[in-house]
Amino acid sequence: MKMGAIDYLIKDIDRHYFNMLPITIEKAIEIKQTEKKNRLLNHAIDTIPDYIYMADEQGCLLFMNNSMSSLCSCSNQEQLIGKPLEILGQEDLNKVFKEDNSCVKSSKFLQVEILIKKSDGSLVPALLLESCIEDQGKNFRFGVIREINK
Repeated sequence: MKMGAIDYLIKDIDRHYFNMLPITIEKAIEIKQTEKKNRLLNHAIDTIPDYIYMADEQGCLLFMNNSMSSLCSCSNQEQLIGKPLEILGQEDLNKVFKEDNSCVKSSKFLQVEILIKKSDGSLVPALLLESCIEDQGKNFRFGVIREINK
């Protein structure tokens, strides 16, 4: 290793490696800052009491937070990723998804009141906020469900 470094320094008599050093350090700092932001965002989404999910335009789950996976009494979220939204057993959510499939084609925002079935079997009124976004030519549905306390 030492021989390689010495060889590099000897070949770079003009010391051009000093010009690259600030750029390399700056990129490393940017990567660390991005990793920190992603870690904080993931923690925030997983600990929020609202039910959060992301699905592709076919209705397959791409992401769900801990609250969302608790609706179906699933201890391992990863088992549900890639499965159809229907696997959650939420009739109103499934109905909205099937009836308002135009969402993914028009990049619109949806707000509707639904009933969610909790893991104990009780039905609770909730507000579904769903945003349809397009990224790199693909459409996605991003939903937040908040229980309505009346």
